[in-house]
Amino acid sequence: MDAVDATPGDGACDDGAGNCTVRAAIMEANAVAGTAAITLPGGTYTLSIAGADEKAAKTGDLNITDDLIIEGAGADTTIVDGGGLDRVFQVGVDVNVAISGVTVQNGAGGDGGGIWNLGTLTLTNSTVSDNSAVTQGGGIYNQGTLTLTNVTVSGNRTAKDGGGISSHGGTLTLTNSTVSDNSALNDGGG
Repeated sequence: MDAVDATPGDGACDDGAGNCTVRAAIMEANAVAGTAAITLPGGTYTLSIAGADEKAAKTGDLNITDDLIIEGAGADTTIVDGGGLDRVFQVGVDVNVAISGVTVQNGAGGDGGGIWNLGTLTLTNSTVSDNSAVTQGGGIYNQGTLTLTNVTVSGNRTAKDGGGISSHGGTLTLTNSTVSDNSALNDGGG
């Protein structure tokens, strides 16, 4: 299920019908000052609200505009699926985000099919797979500070540059990570 938060900033993740979705949790975290934490149990969370270029996480991708920690139950069981509608996550400028134990899949963006990072993103024990971008970064497009530890980036593609990861004007650090089976029509399949 994918639904917006009924009242962002009230301290409750609630779509108005008593449900807390990933989208509603991120909207609530964006609206409350300070670092928030979201725990995602095992399951597949598919985004289904179409819409591009909206920056409040109400439609399309999950825009993260305030510091956030997302902890999944493991990349093999906690999956955030873009549904092919838009990229999955966009991390804003001057925002610190840590994501662990999650698979990010089936995102489709102009830049960054799975993730577009403009801030500081630490991705740990996770997988970024089967995403696509029109221009750069089929899996991840980085323009900030990106640290990958025990991460697999595979099966992503782009019509231009950086099938797995494209990093421009940012810092990229990989530790014990795998980048494989990605493709680009121009430069940098991996």
